[in-house]
Amino acid sequence: MASILLINPSTPGKYVHQNRGGFDRIIGPILRTVLHNEFSFNVGDVCALLPPITLFGLKALFEKLIDVDVLDEQVTPIDYTIRPDLVCITATTLQFERSIEISRNFRREGIATAIGGIHATARPQDCLDEFDVICQGEAENYVSEIVADLNAKQLKKNYKSTGVIHMDAIPFYNYDIGKGHYLPVHVVSFSRGCAFTCDFCSVGASHGHYRSRSVTSVVQEISRVGARFVWFPDATITADTIKTRELLEALGKLHIRWISQITMNVIDKDWLLDLMAESGCISVSVGFESLNESNLKTANKRQNRVEDYYMLIDKLHKRGIAVEGNFMFGFDEDNEDVFEKTAKFIIDTKVDLPQIFV
Repeated sequence: MASILLINPSTPGKYVHQNRGGFDRIIGPILRTVLHNEFSFNVGDVCALLPPITLFGLKALFEKLIDVDVLDEQVTPIDYTIRPDLVCITATTLQFERSIEISRNFRREGIATAIGGIHATARPQDCLDEFDVICQGEAENYVSEIVADLNAKQLKKNYKSTGVIHMDAIPFYNYDIGKGHYLPVHVVSFSRGCAFTCDFCSVGASHGHYRSRSVTSVVQEISRVGARFVWFPDATITADTIKTRELLEALGKLHIRWISQITMNVIDKDWLLDLMAESGCISVSVGFESLNESNLKTANKRQNRVEDYYMLIDKLHKRGIAVEGNFMFGFDEDNEDVFEKTAKFIIDTKVDLPQIFV
């Protein structure tokens, strides 16, 4: 049987923790004490903050069909002496240049390479000369075809997803947090896609419209892995507030702590914010994007109103929920004062973790 190696390339500037010997022997027990011994935290040689979810989502798909290994270059160097039949690289735009280097190294050894992920989906023309196979869109639609073609030694140049995958057809992520390479937060995907159509966002283009799993399946997965800390990587966990209510009521019985992303559609739903806090939410990421209403309008960010930002941050903080605020510079209506205004807003509202993008 053929074999596949899945690779997540290193990302320039991404934080990783290098083992510091004596320091780690001190910090490990401290972390376990602070986090109430609710998981085992073994500090590895290198530790990234969160696991690369696409890599382990692909692992869950491929391992049912073929011999597959995974390699996250954030924490493990690539061994170019290994000989899989196909190297599959998943890459964002930030990772694309590194993906080309990896592909060239393997192709020099006569090993075929494939690229998928958001950059290949949006810009397949960039990949034509550097990869043997280009994959676009949701992998669930073509993974079995790739495996069949690989076994028959008849790989095509392009594989493209058609249609939208139902969440019941998407396996939960499969990875081991026990080796200390990632912070011990279990990743559980509740939904995919987005209910909103912001012009700048890749989610709609790559994952289509919003759909979610059954709450029962999510609860069963959290219980199966014994998770106490959960990351829901959904574009927004509050897109369908009725379904979110069902989820939060179920999470409240599990006694977990969780993080995710939300949108401004919760601003007038105090009952939902209460449920978030009661169910164990400790931090959320919010796309504020801009403090200029004209920018929001031209970007079709229709769920946002700047006047609501202050109120939402205050409501979250009063419930003990930290705020990761996402902002962008470079909209058409931005001028030189955008930096000072945004910095003042972040300081005045006490945004816990500002993320700035161009």
